[in-house]
Amino acid sequence: MSESEIFSIGLTLLNVATLTDFLSVYNLSHFTINLGRINEKLNEFKLSRAYSDILKGVVCNLCEFDPNQRVLSEELYNWLYPFEK
Repeated sequence: MSESEIFSIGLTLLNVATLTDFLSVYNLSHFTINLGRINEKLNEFKLSRAYSDILKGVVCNLCEFDPNQRVLSEELYNWLYPFEK
């Protein structure tokens, strides 16, 4: 799985968890994203009591903008494997 796919999955999970329309995050005419808006949504998500700290940690890590700081797919699997079943 590519780094961009991991980031996209993170944004999708954040979108679902916050029940937010993420069109405001994208500038389609300039092909950019609004990192400030993403960080606002991440902070809102972190403060939510509706989700476990584990899920919050996973989503926040997947949404890490710096690919060198973002979890790799193998690391993600190893991180989540203990929670299977």
